[in-house]
Amino acid sequence: MSSAPLPKMDDVFKSHPRPEVIKDLLVSRRLQTIDLLQNVFPSKILYLRDLLAGEKDPSSPFWGGLIDSDDYNKMELHQPDRYIKDREATKKIEVGSDSDTEVVDSVEREIILPKDIYTEGVPISTSKDETNRGKEGEAIEYRIGAHFFEVFDTNKSHMKAMEIVEQELIELFLNLSDLRVWIKLEVPVIEDGNSFGAEVQEHLLKSIDQSRSRINMLHSNLLSHHRDRARFAELWASHPNFMDYPAMIAMGDRHDKFVLHTDLRVIIEIYGGLLTEFERNWTKVINPKGNHSSGGMY
Repeated sequence: MSSAPLPKMDDVFKSHPRPEVIKDLLVSRRLQTIDLLQNVFPSKILYLRDLLAGEKDPSSPFWGGLIDSDDYNKMELHQPDRYIKDREATKKIEVGSDSDTEVVDSVEREIILPKDIYTEGVPISTSKDETNRGKEGEAIEYRIGAHFFEVFDTNKSHMKAMEIVEQELIELFLNLSDLRVWIKLEVPVIEDGNSFGAEVQEHLLKSIDQSRSRINMLHSNLLSHHRDRARFAELWASHPNFMDYPAMIAMGDRHDKFVLHTDLRVIIEIYGGLLTEFERNWTKVINPKGNHSSGGMY
């Protein structure tokens, strides 16, 4: 049985079946890059400066004074109410109106408290009258369903600031990824000599990759806020008289607030640093060979 002949690879790009694909991609990425460098990056820097200025503004989630508030110092485990109210938004169309009216309803959801837990196999009366519980001939049921005893609230002040930082990290990562795609499309022919411009491009790609690694690390650190609180609160619920746990959770929250403020400075550093690198090396970035128009493809 004879084997099939090896296909030749020489002509893969000599007769390109769809030559417009890469060109159209480059066009769209150049337009996007112009917007990123002229508008998005500068706007982000101004926005981040405003967030940092909020450290002195009591109305800001980044106000430094929050570190002394109950949110960061007073930790409490408490029993939930007999019912929890879930607020459900429903839309109601009014007759003769072109718009929908949103109606918010409160729905009571029963929860099971410690006093409601019965040993397996013990009947529970369906009667709401406690005096008639378990009387002969009365319909009975067995308590089923989820239950929880202690409630430990989230740090709402911290959550507001953390949501802002998380969104900024995500947008920064995506902006850098888009910028990286454009640079890769502008890489010139690899050849000996006259390669300084290409080296500048590689340097910028390396800076982008390092920044994306930092962003991934910072984003992962946000998760540790919830993970640590969940672990410590679980231990505290098991040993409610051991008061080192609330002190430890409070200290962890104060540390995480410090981390959020540092994250803002890292984000503005990345935007400002990369924008400066691109501006100062722009000629080499867009025309790395220095011997033809930057409007062409490499």
